[in-house]
Amino acid sequence: MTKITKDFLVREIHRIMNGKVRKAHIRDTINLLFDVLSTNLKERNSIEIRNFGVFKVVESNRTKVRDFRKNKELIIKKKKKVKFVSGKKLAGLLND
Repeated sequence: MTKITKDFLVREIHRIMNGKVRKAHIRDTINLLFDVLSTNLKERNSIEIRNFGVFKVVESNRTKVRDFRKNKELIIKKKKKVKFVSGKKLAGLLND
């Protein structure tokens, strides 16, 4: 299993494009893409990428948990989380 980082994406896109685009330009484009995605998720917009999947913000409920070591009940506040639902094409690729 390979760990996919921004640097890996830059090198891979540069290789696929046979060096026709500078790595700095590719890196700037990737950073811009992630900035746009992050900004839209922060505004609670869902992001749908055809044949890949949907990113959406969901809010978890307030939860009570017990710390057994200290014998205390703790309350975990509501949180916003990003949920990803894979598209049919991606799910098909993963399950082949």
